Amino acid sequence: MITAKQIERIVNAIAEQRNNYESDGKHATAIGVSDTAYSFIKSGQYSKIAEKNWLRIARELGVQLDGEAWKAAKTTTYLYIT
Repeated sequence: MITAKQIERIVNAIAEQRNNYESDGKHATAIGVSDTAYSFIKSGQYSKIAEKNWLRIARELGVQLDGEAWKAAKTTTYLYIT
């Protein structure tokens, strides 16, 4: 289950990205939500957004929900390409 803290991180990421778009509608399209869902998010009506949508938005915006960054395994392939 997604927590309020995780939702807060997603909402903060949405707000940070908003200035990159001309309108709320274009931003909503870019993150893959309807204008209505975007309006719910902006007005704080988070319970109207399904958990699967929160998770999708988090992935789209690169928001880490588990609190830990991924750690690269330094395999031979990793060492070769880096």
